[in-house]
Amino acid sequence: MILGILINILVNDNQMIINSNSSYEEVLNTLMIDGIQLQFANIEFKDNYELCFTAISQNFSAIRFCSDRLKSNTEIALHAISKSSLSTKDGVNGSVIFNEIISETLRGDLDFIFEAYIANSIYIRPPEYLLNEMYFMLQVVRRNGMLIRDASLNIKQNRQIVLAAANQCGDFFCNSHFQLFWNDREVALAAAKTSWFFLPCISSNFYLDTEFLDAIISNATNLRKIFQLPKEIFYSSNGILEIKRFSNCYFNLEKSADKYLLLQQLLNYEFLTKEVIENLKVESINRNVKIDMINLFLKYAKRTGVLKFE
Repeated sequence: MILGILINILVNDNQMIINSNSSYEEVLNTLMIDGIQLQFANIEFKDNYELCFTAISQNFSAIRFCSDRLKSNTEIALHAISKSSLSTKDGVNGSVIFNEIISETLRGDLDFIFEAYIANSIYIRPPEYLLNEMYFMLQVVRRNGMLIRDASLNIKQNRQIVLAAANQCGDFFCNSHFQLFWNDREVALAAAKTSWFFLPCISSNFYLDTEFLDAIISNATNLRKIFQLPKEIFYSSNGILEIKRFSNCYFNLEKSADKYLLLQQLLNYEFLTKEVIENLKVESINRNVKIDMINLFLKYAKRTGVLKFE
């Protein structure tokens, strides 16, 4: 906010922070604060890679003021496109950059189209023929599995591509387009491992499969995923109440609050014993993980009348 106020003061009444006589250092320092000021730099500085890159880093729409040579530079163009992935500034977004600002040569380069699509799939969509091209889409989903959403129906039915996408990010898997693979153990397992969520579309035949339980429970980084498992599966000796699976789950959870909540949820099960808690403390120390949540849980257990951990 302070920087924004400073910029407004300095550029008020058309008072430019930089001008054609500004030194390289003056221009560089200014662009770190307000990339749009590149428009007031001299021709030489507009053709300078570092200055152009710096301006785009601060405001991606500054690519408008780079020289034609730099607008044809792959790194400069991709930098602007990636920076514009979630927003529009001064009427400029990734689509405008791709279709109107960068050079026509880059727009026709397949390698550039690929990288631009990966960098900003919100605003950039490859030609339809590429979305139906197996090799192109295989490389795409290996980088971002969710982009299988844009593929042609023919590609979405291709097992090799669906498996590659599932190995990268399985969040797409329960879309009805992929129903063909819901009973395919290898593809479903890959999706279960990489999805941020529990995937209810996966066949219930896999619920007692050790690898699936490990994928869903042991490797979970958030409680939302594992709490969506059917309770009779989750709270069982094959689920979270298996000591190794419980330990892996506890330490994989990214948030301390999730660790605490997991212990709370298991309080009413005989599984949590004094020995289990003490081993958890020791392993936490060995893994350099704080034991604050364990101590907080023990206080909670005592307040609720559970004294078996003392």
